[in-house]
Amino acid sequence: MSDKKKEISFESGVILNCSDRYTSQHSFLEFSSPVSDSESLLASFSTMKKNSNGKAVDNQQPVVIPSSKPSVISKKPLIKIIKQLLQISDGRDKSLKIIQYTLKILLILHKRHGFKISRPLERILLPSPLSATTVSKVDKIVSSLSTTRKIIRVGHWIESIIQLQDSIAEKETRNLVAYLVFNGLFRTSQSQRSIPIWDYENIMRMLTMIGAVLGIFSDICDDVVCLGKLGIVTRKSVLNRAEILGCRFWFIGIFIDLYEQVGALSQIRSKILQGQKDPIPQSDMVKLREKQFAATISSCKLIGDFTFCLFDVFSETRLDKMSMNGLVPTLSALFSGSLAAYKLFAKCC
Repeated sequence: MSDKKKEISFESGVILNCSDRYTSQHSFLEFSSPVSDSESLLASFSTMKKNSNGKAVDNQQPVVIPSSKPSVISKKPLIKIIKQLLQISDGRDKSLKIIQYTLKILLILHKRHGFKISRPLERILLPSPLSATTVSKVDKIVSSLSTTRKIIRVGHWIESIIQLQDSIAEKETRNLVAYLVFNGLFRTSQSQRSIPIWDYENIMRMLTMIGAVLGIFSDICDDVVCLGKLGIVTRKSVLNRAEILGCRFWFIGIFIDLYEQVGALSQIRSKILQGQKDPIPQSDMVKLREKQFAATISSCKLIGDFTFCLFDVFSETRLDKMSMNGLVPTLSALFSGSLAAYKLFAKCC
């Protein structure tokens, strides 16, 4: 929507003009005038003049109507948002992930209780027992959806390579890497100036690089497993090793990403508290609130991924008994996929 003036009509029949302003990621209509609604209406009458036809013409600046809460304005129709969401690989992947783990939850509930479903929540999720034929069909659908998602994500390691290149492109990161190499490995006396390695910003730079490298290896292992699903790679030892390594690389990468998100969320909260003490423009505060909400969603999504991967990595330990026959990691995966789909949906709006 452009910044052209738009007319807003009220029940009283008075027509006022206001301009549309937007912030990043979400659309809000800003109302920043401190005057009341009645004063705004009086001001609008005072600025109107009559033309030759006797109609009122507003030649002054538009009147801004105050509001304590910004009103969200939808930019695109829902059908266009869904179309754009399904055009990208991540959108298709998350959509299939939600379907896959929803069906898997139904299978787990059926296998846990069979034809004896006593709990109210489980009655809602699985109101009637499934037949053996239905269970077999749903199980095949879940397996097919898993393979389809792996095919969709083939070559996803390219994104991790781009992330690593962007990180190395920063001058501070290159200086940090050079300092670590020459002083940590070779211990040369002729080195650059001292760099505070344990500074927060430098720690974040190192973790970003490590996370990108882990993402590359994890995605390559997933591609090998996908080739095994398609019958191209047939050696079981290679497939088992790739599946184990890919899961462990992903587990460490999630831990690093979660640490970065929690640190970013802490910084945003401190800025908000500082802005409450020392007043800042309302638009800046709205942006901080949006960043805080986005960081919270990302952190919750990573917690879901971490829980799922935790049971996968330590599947042969006592932790497996706490999974309730796979129900806990499946719910975690569904929770994570739903939040990831919401993030993509918000970007497409």
